Amino acid sequence: MRTGLIAILGAAAFVVATRTLSHAQLAATVWPMLNHDLRHTGLSTVDTSGNPGQLKWVYDIVDQNSTSPVCLEGSPAIGADGTIYTNCDEFLYALNPDGTLKWKFQAGDVIEFSSPAIGADGTIYIGCFDHNLYAVTDNGANGTAKWTFATGGAVDSSPAIAADGTIYVGSSDNNLYAINPDGTQKWKFRTRKSSTGFSSGISSPAIGANGIIYVGSDQKLYAIADGGQGTVTKKWVFATGGPMYGSPTIGADGTVYVGSADGSLYAVTDEGSNFKKKWRFSTGGAVDSSPLIGADGTIYFASNDSKFYAITDHGTHATRKWAFAGGAVFGSALSIAADGTIFGSSENGNLYAITDNGTSATKKWMITVDGGLSSPVIAADGTIYVGGSGLDDLFAVGIPPAPVAVELGISNTSLDFGTVKPGDFATMYVTISNPIGSVAMPGLTVQMQGQQLSGYGDFTLTNLCGAPLQAGDNCQIGVTFEPSGKESETRTMMIFDNADDSPQIVNLKGAGG
Repeated sequence: MRTGLIAILGAAAFVVATRTLSHAQLAATVWPMLNHDLRHTGLSTVDTSGNPGQLKWVYDIVDQNSTSPVCLEGSPAIGADGTIYTNCDEFLYALNPDGTLKWKFQAGDVIEFSSPAIGADGTIYIGCFDHNLYAVTDNGANGTAKWTFATGGAVDSSPAIAADGTIYVGSSDNNLYAINPDGTQKWKFRTRKSSTGFSSGISSPAIGANGIIYVGSDQKLYAIADGGQGTVTKKWVFATGGPMYGSPTIGADGTVYVGSADGSLYAVTDEGSNFKKKWRFSTGGAVDSSPLIGADGTIYFASNDSKFYAITDHGTHATRKWAFAGGAVFGSALSIAADGTIFGSSENGNLYAITDNGTSATKKWMITVDGGLSSPVIAADGTIYVGGSGLDDLFAVGIPPAPVAVELGISNTSLDFGTVKPGDFATMYVTISNPIGSVAMPGLTVQMQGQQLSGYGDFTLTNLCGAPLQAGDNCQIGVTFEPSGKESETRTMMIFDNADDSPQIVNLKGAGG
């Protein structure tokens, strides 16, 4: 299912022109949409040189919310107050910057590859497998639907918000939709006549400084002009040699860059009613991710040949600056900090921070975050948020709370649920206690950083240990076992905090019968 749905994201590309050039309708936050901005450059204004590459917190979405593992395959977006918006199964999640749950909003089906986009008024837009684009209002304590817009297929494309407030998004029904701010249709543009046979659907649209919208569908990149209510014009179509699963990116000079499953990155110049192919750069694997552009114009992208690439556009051709072996990559884009650090998530489970030395790249640091399709995003304080689509956890990587010389008490280092009949469930609790200390050595507060379960299975968590644990206090983590069959199961729970003995380990065991 993963391959088919990623295909929806971008086999061909479109170009659409809006009537105004300002991008005021997209929220002016540090990371409001897929690949940071309307051009999809992935270039942040935040300096991350002080980020040491350590775990700040982890939010275990699946095991704390009893969801199935269809999670975090889009990328997070960050609101004006630092709220992190991300997806898992049929839910849009809002998390506080400290890793605690703010609220979750239930859509009608799975939200898989669509990444949230945030409007200037704070509205969150996200696509869903139920054929709808959702506009969601963050009310603080909860999220509510402002409106829904129905398309004819799954919406795995990530929306883009133009200067006049028009929202552009693609659907697996092979249409690019333009939607007015009130949720009504402005127009739709069809990319293929037949609905039969394989289709990768529509990728996530990018909007140039001239208002042109570029989007992919199947093997083609489209340029489309928005002529207003009910009016849309195809300017040109450029064909690559394979499906385009990533989205196009627009350079400062208007060059459009797009990857293809044929193993190449293409550069195309928009000449108005036609296009000119500048060059084609080949790699050893499919280029399924979106290319990004550094401050000096360097183009960074990932290939399925297990490498991150940096190349230079010379106009008539491109040359390789370097290739960094980053492990298996499928669809995850990179991100670039203001200090030039490049961040990349890989399906080998690692998040890499890479330094571009000109003709070579060096690893600044690396941390295991469960890897996957989620592209890393950069918060205002330099924290990196990235989803791990293996165990379906959201990780915050940055400056962890300072360690404290405390050993927490754990009531149980193992929980054995015995045999539970399938369909029934049992819950047990682990109590975490912080020593009270003494007059000579007062107790210290411990910052709780979250929990994580190894692998998948029938255990879920209820985290009651989100707040700082004061000296003399305790908190509990509930563990529920609800077997789906008669097999026995073992898992490991890791409890992260800034105490000396972190992570604390609890072994879990149960069987269905």
